[in-house]
Amino acid sequence: MNRQFSREQAAAGITTHIVRAFANIAFIKYWGRVDHDLFLPANSSISMTVSGCATTASASFSSDNKEDRLIMRSPSGQATVLSPEDRKTRALYAHIQRIRNVSGCTDFVTVEAENNFPSDAGLASSASSFCAITGALLLAFGLQDVFDNKTEFSRYVRLAGSGSAVRSVYGGFVQWNKGDSCETSVAEQLANEDHWDLVDIIAIVETKKKKYSSSFGHEIAETSPFFTQRISCVSDRIGMVRHAILEKDFTLLGGLIEADSDCMHKVMRTSEPSLNYWNDATKEVMREVQRLRNKGVEAYYTIDAGANVHVLCQLQDVQSVHNAIQKLDQVSSVIINKAAKGVQVLS
Repeated sequence: MNRQFSREQAAAGITTHIVRAFANIAFIKYWGRVDHDLFLPANSSISMTVSGCATTASASFSSDNKEDRLIMRSPSGQATVLSPEDRKTRALYAHIQRIRNVSGCTDFVTVEAENNFPSDAGLASSASSFCAITGALLLAFGLQDVFDNKTEFSRYVRLAGSGSAVRSVYGGFVQWNKGDSCETSVAEQLANEDHWDLVDIIAIVETKKKKYSSSFGHEIAETSPFFTQRISCVSDRIGMVRHAILEKDFTLLGGLIEADSDCMHKVMRTSEPSLNYWNDATKEVMREVQRLRNKGVEAYYTIDAGANVHVLCQLQDVQSVHNAIQKLDQVSSVIINKAAKGVQVLS
């Protein structure tokens, strides 16, 4: 977060609430919705909250505010004011109004958010961003009780416009239950961040904004002839992934997460229009993961809606996996993650 911004606010007597949230990597993916207005998913999903990809967001009031403002800062500090007319951010502005209505406050708010990792590149930046922004808004509008009730918090986050953000409310290992209504589609923590020393090594092969957003992908998911088949498979996998996490069965977990990732991308490629997020570098990282396993190093890949590859391994294999991934010519950088805490209040 821009500390200069915070100091200037303090000098002007402006109360600022600052919240940090972390992205997550889905072991069982969320892809497709049954209700696009309420962001209700077609299937339940499970993820691990990751320590190396975070968003810090602030929310503040000032007598100078004549309208709500959303400002995103890049890791380099470049600020962009988000328009309420933009398709992606429209839901966020509506989210501010929703929270304001619940609070009974009538003031306009300024929200600033900053990621420490690339945005819109398939790294769940919307998950950490929307979670952090929601947290800052709840505190700014005096809804501490909602912030403290993480089940309720997760419901509010979903309505911000990013389903995956539901899982970033909690730390560790989290399930987003699809539910059958706005009230029942919420997150639950399966195990906290100290439960298991899993490591997520992200191979960054693309930092440019992807052509098709995840939101668009959810809207067309049902056009794939394999969509229904995947939903059926997920129903079976979700219980097995829960069991693998609770019992720390890495071999079982790894096979399941690769199968689900491949299955989701098959749905993407066969949708109308076709969404092919992988590039040659993506495939090379996948092949390297398979080569590692052939050498006796247990590692597994999973890929969200983008080209970058998450490689899961256990603590004792981090160095071997990191060295193998980093040496690939098309990998520009690597992010090493452990299981992280849930949403945090910084100020």
